[in-house]
Amino acid sequence: MNMKRPLLPLAVLISAAITSLAPHARAAVMINDFQNTGFGFDYGSFTGNITNNPTYIAIANATESGGAGTNAVFDLSSYYPSGQVQIEARLVSGNLANNFNVILATTSGTDYNLYQFSTAGLNTSTFTVLTADLDAPTSSTGTMNWASITQYQLQGDYSTTNNFSLEFRNLEVVPEPATWVLLAGGLGVLAVLRRRKIG
Repeated sequence: MNMKRPLLPLAVLISAAITSLAPHARAAVMINDFQNTGFGFDYGSFTGNITNNPTYIAIANATESGGAGTNAVFDLSSYYPSGQVQIEARLVSGNLANNFNVILATTSGTDYNLYQFSTAGLNTSTFTVLTADLDAPTSSTGTMNWASITQYQLQGDYSTTNNFSLEFRNLEVVPEPATWVLLAGGLGVLAVLRRRKIG
């Protein structure tokens, strides 16, 4: 008696579920990977403290009460509210900043969301991935038009004039984690079922 046959309908159902999710499994939007040696912020006090490297930027010996920004247009409407802001950061020796901010803003910068990240878990040897929920900013002003994000900024938290020395790469907006977990789990189940069927 072959007891493996009843698994086929389950495989079909899982496959259908994954197919229905696929259009919603969006790729991340790279705001800036900071991997262009010609990169430079358009404005802000940090601009004179930036060193471009092949795979990241270093902001060294700036003051915590400063920042820098760039004008660029992104449509993030399909990522709000369940997406996340994600950035990789690494300490530079001498840093005294406890936090840094990522700001996403609309035209003229009057409407914006500020996401604050702690430097407490960072080290000088490896980059650490930091995330914040797109719909849970540390602070915000005005009404965001997520279909037309026109500026992004990196800032100190303006609490002191301490030394701000950090390295950054891969600032992006990523889809909701649950989507990827569900898809990965479904694909894993299909792989198991396929092996059992072959066996």
